[in-house]
Amino acid sequence: MMHLVSPVSESIWRMGSGNNFTTNISEPLHIANVKEAYQSTNKVNCIRQVLKYNDWCTSLDYMDEPLSYLTLQG
Repeated sequence: MMHLVSPVSESIWRMGSGNNFTTNISEPLHIANVKEAYQSTNKVNCIRQVLKYNDWCTSLDYMDEPLSYLTLQG
């Protein structure tokens, strides 16, 4: 994977960054998710708790997706 970084960085230096690449779209979502996870902790060892909360939410999303599909299928 690291061998791909060199040509990309050279390309960015020569041509500038692409107009269609931005982090502005996902940044507010990331901030909202981290704030919600942090608020659910007891502020002691919060990094571990935030990661556990994130895993929990992701697991629920993975379970909800097939159930929603099955509900739509009847």
